[in-house]
Amino acid sequence: MIPQLHAIEQILPEWLSSNLEQWNSLNVDYAVPVVQRLWRQFGSHRVYLHKILPHEGYSHYHPHPWPCAVKLLGGSYEMKVGFGDPHGEPPAPAAVVVLSEGSYYKMMNPNGWHAIRPLGKPSYSLMITGLPWPDSRKEQVNFQLKPLSQDVIGVLIQEFKLIVNMDKYL
Repeated sequence: MIPQLHAIEQILPEWLSSNLEQWNSLNVDYAVPVVQRLWRQFGSHRVYLHKILPHEGYSHYHPHPWPCAVKLLGGSYEMKVGFGDPHGEPPAPAAVVVLSEGSYYKMMNPNGWHAIRPLGKPSYSLMITGLPWPDSRKEQVNFQLKPLSQDVIGVLIQEFKLIVNMDKYL
């Protein structure tokens, strides 16, 4: 999926400067750290821009219901990773890594788990996902996630423009 992520990187400046109504948003605030998410469809893939706000603890340790590839565009975070039944108890972490701006990783196995902790300031990432695994179950949350306000979306678009060296569009 890294080649697909590279393709998205090439068109991201255009996406951030036009057709802004094609971006959807969510304020993922049911657990810490809070994630401000923009997303849009790209064929059978979904493309996400995440601003992850700093917090002392790790995010919820979880498997993904689909394969994904991620590039850290700004900031840094610590990530613990593990391997175990996605429908069972969380596995013990197998590794802890620190990722910084420019790092790439992919999660290509339905049994992979991870949790992140931004280091010191917000982190910004680009993620692309594939189709859900055949036996995946979406994690249930106890409340409805809400979209971001238009003001927050505008700020996020400007921040991502700066991060991908688009200051000429500001």
